[in-house]
Amino acid sequence: MELGACDSESEESKVQCVERLLRSKLPGYIVSCMLAAGFDTLDTVARMDVGNQPGNSIQIIEEYISSNFPGDARYMHAPLLGSTCKFPPGHRIRIERFVQELRSSHVCHDLLNDAVRPATKKKKKTVNQKQQLHKLQLEKFLL
Repeated sequence: MELGACDSESEESKVQCVERLLRSKLPGYIVSCMLAAGFDTLDTVARMDVGNQPGNSIQIIEEYISSNFPGDARYMHAPLLGSTCKFPPGHRIRIERFVQELRSSHVCHDLLNDAVRPATKKKKKTVNQKQQLHKLQLEKFLL
């Protein structure tokens, strides 16, 4: 899938773009777990709570996978039968770093600030300009 395909406004294309971005940085089983738990847009991934406090997004994903897809959690560590599966410590760190990198990238900078920035009257960018800008930002992040 080329980066140009990420320019589409369809929800399916956005999910495919996020999946491609995740797979470029994280192990496949983590990506599958994140997508299954609903972290399938740049917005939801960038807003993940990856702190060490109980109930963070990583813990929520682990609990969701444990209760809904127990057979698919084979790479996750479950100390006791029936307990919640856990990502290995090193993979938890990779998820945390990925989310932090995504937040600091230009790809999500505008996305996260749009929610708090009041609407301003400015010259509208053409669809082509938006697509080119988005493609450049994604290429920079993937490097």
